[in-house]
Amino acid sequence: MARVAVFYQFFYPDEIVSAQIKTDLCLGLKEFGWEVVAFSSNRSCRTKRAAFPLFEVWRGIEIHRVWRPDFSQNSGLGRIINALWMICGWSAYAISNARKCDVMIVGTEPIFGIMISLIWKLVNPKIKVATWTFDLYPEAAVADRILKETGLVTRTLRSILTRVYKSVHLVVNLGPCMKIKLDSYGLQMKQVTIVPWALYEPEKVVLIDVAERESVFGKAELALLYSGSYGRAHCIDHIPELAKTIAAFGKIVFSVGGPCKRDLIDALAKFHVQNVKVIEMADQSRLLERLSSADIHIVSLRREWVGSVVPSKFFGALSIGRPILFIGDSNSSLAIWIRAYKIGWVLGADLESQDARSLMAFSTQPAQKERMFAHCFSVYRKYFSRRESIITWNSELKKLLG
Repeated sequence: MARVAVFYQFFYPDEIVSAQIKTDLCLGLKEFGWEVVAFSSNRSCRTKRAAFPLFEVWRGIEIHRVWRPDFSQNSGLGRIINALWMICGWSAYAISNARKCDVMIVGTEPIFGIMISLIWKLVNPKIKVATWTFDLYPEAAVADRILKETGLVTRTLRSILTRVYKSVHLVVNLGPCMKIKLDSYGLQMKQVTIVPWALYEPEKVVLIDVAERESVFGKAELALLYSGSYGRAHCIDHIPELAKTIAAFGKIVFSVGGPCKRDLIDALAKFHVQNVKVIEMADQSRLLERLSSADIHIVSLRREWVGSVVPSKFFGALSIGRPILFIGDSNSSLAIWIRAYKIGWVLGADLESQDARSLMAFSTQPAQKERMFAHCFSVYRKYFSRRESIITWNSELKKLLG
């Protein structure tokens, strides 16, 4: 039985989305017959002072956790210290574990965690290395204006990563735009696209929750919802113009949390649009009702972040059978998928009357809405589901082992 080691700083029982995705990956690979061992930290990403056992076996998966100080991930300095601590801890694990593993999968939390592959390959030259790039660094730091595009730190990091990537056997990206950025490291022949799936995958289209819809959207014929974290990678470009265009029949609601929520509220207040409002995020127990109350889900991404991250909201909306209204670059991965699979709209600076007519028709024709819901659900199941992604993972890892 082949043995795969999966490295990610946050893992079961942490509840952040990326931790649950990595946990699902481990469980899925185990179902395909892999012997799976997970390496993480003993800390929760969001819950202060939470600490997990340093070792346990859960559902047949060995979990080895590095003890680290409880520094906050929300602090720039804290995140850097956490990253260095984990890289050192995982490198130390190589002495006792590297020879036992056939393949290692390294995520992008902590940042630059892929550097541990050098130590593991030193101990076991035969081990195959794969990395799943959820967030691309230093590109994301440049987009966030933490680093300068041509600065010394950025150039140094890219130089180091270029050397590291040369020893990697498989790089898994999240879409065509991320692939282009990774190609600059000389990875044209090592890449494959595997997207992160939605945490909730119903067996059929989730119908509109009538009570929640009336509570959130009132009597609006067209309900557009942005649900989830709102951070520096997100934007509200063209939302005021859209709100005015659909004022007679539609309403836009931001059900958000995150570091930039106050900025969002202040930005919207400047436009004085009556059919846009910001409300609290739904509790986990009420999240499905909130998500299903809308006709269309809004997803946004600033142009400078394209290729560095892919919003998980996109997959969550499709999984319950909802189309996407995307605010962002028309050449981004999400825009490409929306056009290719006909699963929504890409909102640009040139909001045309045909867009408004299309949205109005969608809101007033129940049969068209029902068909679109079913189509989005079908596209998700065929191209973006957990099952399809893990099938691809299993196939690609087997190729590495010949």
